[in-house]
Amino acid sequence: MNIVKQENCTVLLTRAEKQNTELKKSLEELGVNVLIQPVIDILPPESWSETDGVVRLIKEQPDTFDWILFPSSNSVEYFIKRLGKENLPATTRIAALGQGTNNTLLQLTNRNADLIPDINSSENIIIKLLQENVSEKRFLLPQGNRGRGYIQRELIKAGANIQQITVYRCIDRVRPEKNIRTLMDNNKIDWTTATSPAIATSLANMFGNTLRKTNIISISPNTSKVLRNLGFPPKKETKNATMQDILNEIKSILTNK
Repeated sequence: MNIVKQENCTVLLTRAEKQNTELKKSLEELGVNVLIQPVIDILPPESWSETDGVVRLIKEQPDTFDWILFPSSNSVEYFIKRLGKENLPATTRIAALGQGTNNTLLQLTNRNADLIPDINSSENIIIKLLQENVSEKRFLLPQGNRGRGYIQRELIKAGANIQQITVYRCIDRVRPEKNIRTLMDNNKIDWTTATSPAIATSLANMFGNTLRKTNIISISPNTSKVLRNLGFPPKKETKNATMQDILNEIKSILTNK
C-alpha cells in the first residue's frame, strides 16, 4: 500500500491519555496531525471492599471460579494489580474481549487468554462461550461501572453462575480543552475516533452539534448504533473492532485523499 504522508490531515483521539500512545505514534509516522482530547477519565472504584473480598477468596480458595472474563483492558489492569499476578489461579480459564484486552493480560501476567472472540464484541464473546459447557460454571466478571449487562444476562440464561465486581469507573469530562473546541468549531478536525459506546455518548455530550463538523470513525457496530441514536452517524466503522483497525481505516482514508 502506497501511503503518502498527510501533514494536512488532523485526527482527534478521544481515549484516556495513556491509551493513545501507540496509535498516536503510528499516525504521526504517517504525517498526520494528531490531537488528543480524552472524553472520559478512568478512575479506581469509590471503594475496593467488594473486589478485595473476591481477592481474599481467590487467595484462600484458588478454584473458586471456573472462568474469569475480562471485557476490557481496563478491567485486566485494575483487577490484576489488585489481585497480584502471582495469585491468578492457573486452573481458572480466562476469556478476554478482544486482542487488545488479551495483550494487556499477557503484559501483566505473561499469560494469554484461553478464549478470545474473532470479532471484538460482547455478542461474539457470548457466541464463543456458548460453544463451551458454561452451565453451572462459576464466572467472575470484573468490569467498569458502565457495563451494558449483556454478557452477564446471556451467561445467566445459559445456566452459568456470575459474580460481577466493579474494578474501575468512568467519569465524563464536561468540556474540551479550549484549543480543541476552537479547532472543532472552525472545521479544522478531519476525523474523530469513537472507540466505545461510552466514549460516543460522552463525545456527543461534550461537543453537541459542533460534532457534525468532523467525520467520526466508529470502532464497532454497538458504538455506531449509539452514535446514530444520538444523531451523529459515523462516516467509517471498523471491521474487527480493534485499534489496529482504526489505524487501517485512517491509512485507507489517506490513500484516497
